[in-house]
Amino acid sequence: MFASTITIATVLLSALSLANAGVNFLAIGDWGGDSDSSPATTAQKQVSSAMNTLASKIPVDFYVALGDNFYSSGVKSVDSKRFDQSFESVYSGANLQKKWYIAPGNHDYGGNVSAQIAYSSKSTRWTFPKEYHSHSFTSSDGVTVDLIIIDTVHLSGQYNDEIKPIYKLPLLDRSAATTQWDWLEQQLKTSTAQYLLVGGHYPVYSVCEHGNTATLVQTLNPLLQQYGAHYMSGHDHCMEHLVENKVNHFLTGMGKECCYSNSNLKTVPANTLKWYLASNNAPSGVTGGFTAFTATKTSLTATYYDQTGTVRYTAPAVPPR
Repeated sequence: MFASTITIATVLLSALSLANAGVNFLAIGDWGGDSDSSPATTAQKQVSSAMNTLASKIPVDFYVALGDNFYSSGVKSVDSKRFDQSFESVYSGANLQKKWYIAPGNHDYGGNVSAQIAYSSKSTRWTFPKEYHSHSFTSSDGVTVDLIIIDTVHLSGQYNDEIKPIYKLPLLDRSAATTQWDWLEQQLKTSTAQYLLVGGHYPVYSVCEHGNTATLVQTLNPLLQQYGAHYMSGHDHCMEHLVENKVNHFLTGMGKECCYSNSNLKTVPANTLKWYLASNNAPSGVTGGFTAFTATKTSLTATYYDQTGTVRYTAPAVPPR
């Protein structure tokens, strides 16, 4: 059902279609090394190289980092060596020097997220003004994209589904997160962009080990549907594409490794899963990956790449709002 044969012609056609797009960006999740003693994985470096190569062929406007920026316990200080060891020195390619818009993940909350926010003043690329933030883009040919980055840890609590708190942050109920929920709805309500994309660490739905996130299913999902937005996430070290009520869910959590198992395959809503890549079906040699997004006047597309730059799946075109 999910098999896909990728030829050189397919890769070239994908790159050509991206090159003609109004707004392009690349997204990765779960990318930040393994630990202080192993600050960058081999797969992470390979993914960076593939991203740099793709960005030499298409006009990438920015990058999105969807959380778990520093394994396994975040950073303690704005002066941490990990900013260089896991980010600056790894994503050092000439074509990766545009803005990176950062979301926090649960592993980041094992350390000091305010240090990651403060690093925005020390880096020309690292863009993390607060725990949640929004940005608007207009291409030279008039394509408009609004990007809203949310803090799903504050919205949902630590780890998975408010069931298994494994770090220090206490679980937060709906009232504790009201300020962010209100801010998010205001951003969605007032957006006039052709494409409205929300990015956060936890997925709404996932077939892999962490599974669905109850708070996001109950509260975020209706907002996405109401305002015609689509959602990007990580957390599970897999790749997935689901569609429910015209909302596309793009999970891209293979920034540093592949892959978790598909142990929650039967928990996502019926007929929503369009494609996934996990340990049970990953082709031999796949160790990581990233996703490229393309917004034109007529459509938004998402193309999933592995760490070699090989296309593994291209989602069907999504019309503007």
